[in-house]
Amino acid sequence: MFVYGIKTKVKTKCTNKDVIKTLRKDVDNFIIAETLEELNSKIAEIKTDDTDSKKEANKSVSKMNKEELIAVATELCIDAESLTGLTNKEIIALINKAKAE
Repeated sequence: MFVYGIKTKVKTKCTNKDVIKTLRKDVDNFIIAETLEELNSKIAEIKTDDTDSKKEANKSVSKMNKEELIAVATELCIDAESLTGLTNKEIIALINKAKAE
């Protein structure tokens, strides 16, 4: 079995069944696979997911379309139904005001 520490970014081979059993329960910190190739593919999936979420998080509100703006606004507890008749500039103003508070 091969183990990858997500926080430490260390790959290692593990033969101790008790350790493997314990690490399988800690899915937030470790990835376990039978082969090194399988482990590498799982690691690649995680890196792809992280890259996609970072790109979305760094996107400026001024470059978002109306649906994305409404999604951001609802995350900030702004009622989505009240946003439907507003322009993008008005929604951006509400988002900036909510972030400032």
